[in-house]
Amino acid sequence: MNALKNTEIGYHISMGADAKMYILNKGEDYIKNLSTNLETAKIKAKEYLLEAYQSDDLSDEELKVPLDLWLRPKYVPTVYVPYTPDWLKFNHHIESHKKHLQFLKNKKLKDDGAKQSHIGTINEKVENLELTITDIFTYVVENPNGYPIVSFGHKFVDQNGNHLIYFGNSKQFVKEDMVEKDYSDEPIKENVSIYKVEDKITVKATIKDHTYEKRNEFMPLTIIKRPSVITKKKEI
Repeated sequence: MNALKNTEIGYHISMGADAKMYILNKGEDYIKNLSTNLETAKIKAKEYLLEAYQSDDLSDEELKVPLDLWLRPKYVPTVYVPYTPDWLKFNHHIESHKKHLQFLKNKKLKDDGAKQSHIGTINEKVENLELTITDIFTYVVENPNGYPIVSFGHKFVDQNGNHLIYFGNSKQFVKEDMVEKDYSDEPIKENVSIYKVEDKITVKATIKDHTYEKRNEFMPLTIIKRPSVITKKKEI
């Protein structure tokens, strides 16, 4: 039987990556752990080779395994990084953009609201409110008899940009008129607003309540009642 030759690419004893365990290598290939004690590691290496090659006739010199101390690279398991499809990255970008826009919108609403204030105190009578009509709308309420009534709402800003609103069908703001309807051949008598958006009026009224705009929780809104128009000037 040919004697086993131990060369630089053959069997040799080295160190593990933690520099604590002697190991048996063949070239750069790891074979097995031997021992933390060098002499014990040499005996175990010899036993392994005798068993592996079934060579009882090898001399002690021929079974000597060289000591080549070099540290094996420590094994680092591959870290799994989930694949993020482009559409998900795009959606994430869109959502981040939306949140940023919402943040800017809320900041503007808050800044705008901070510039305005409520007018007067509740139940106080105020005079010479110079107002510009910004919106006119209708809503349905039920009277005590149970049938619905169409009521009006008028929104205003004063000369300082403060917001006010009046709910009701005061004859100062609402009148009966003949209105043409698609579903009727003849005009129908119906309540309509006396004013149009952007009309300017001066009123005296009582402060009913202080609240905030529905579309801007930071914008003060003063509710008035029993308004009386002092002067009016319609925008042309």
